[in-house]
Amino acid sequence: MKKLILILSCAALFCPGAKGQTASSMNIEDYYYVISSDYFMCDASAYEDSRSARRNLIRICDKRNGYIEAQTSAGILCMALFRDKGSKSDVLAIYLNCGKSCMCNVFDFRVYNRDGEWESVADKVPWEDINSFLLSVGDKQGREVVPEYQLPQNGNSIVAMESNTDHKLYELRWNGQKFALTLPE
Repeated sequence: MKKLILILSCAALFCPGAKGQTASSMNIEDYYYVISSDYFMCDASAYEDSRSARRNLIRICDKRNGYIEAQTSAGILCMALFRDKGSKSDVLAIYLNCGKSCMCNVFDFRVYNRDGEWESVADKVPWEDINSFLLSVGDKQGREVVPEYQLPQNGNSIVAMESNTDHKLYELRWNGQKFALTLPE
C-alpha cells in the first residue's frame, strides 16, 4: 500500500497539469508544461524534456494575460491563450519560429480536452481565407509570401507580418468563439 501511495505521489509531482485538470483550472504555464515535446525540438536536436528544462527556457510568463514565450533550441516558442465563451474551453495559439527558411516553423491552434489530449480546432480559424489571401498576394508579388506571427501578450489579435519585409499582411481577431480574418485597407 505504501508503494502505491508513493507511486501516485510521484506521478502527481512529475505530471502536473495533465489528466484531471479541466481547461478552466489551467493557466498558460500549465499548458506550456503539457504541450508536446515536438515544439521544443527540430531536426532531432538534442533536448532532454523535463519540467525544469522547460522552466529554464521561459523568457516571458504572463499568466494574467495568458501569454508565454520561450527560447528553445528550435527557435522562439510563443503561446497565447484565448477563452472560448461558448464552449467554456481554452484555445491555445502556438507559434514556433525557427527562422525564415526553417522547416520546423509551426503555427497551430489546440484545445486540451478533459481526457488530457490535444485536439485541433481548425474550425475556429479561417484557414481557407488565409491561404487564398496569401496566394493572391504571392501572385501579385511574383513570389511566395511567408508570414511570421506576433501572438498577443495583451489584446485579442494575432498579427501576421511578411517575413521578408516586416509588412503587415493581416490580423486574426478573436471574437470570443473564433478568429476572424482582418485584411489591411
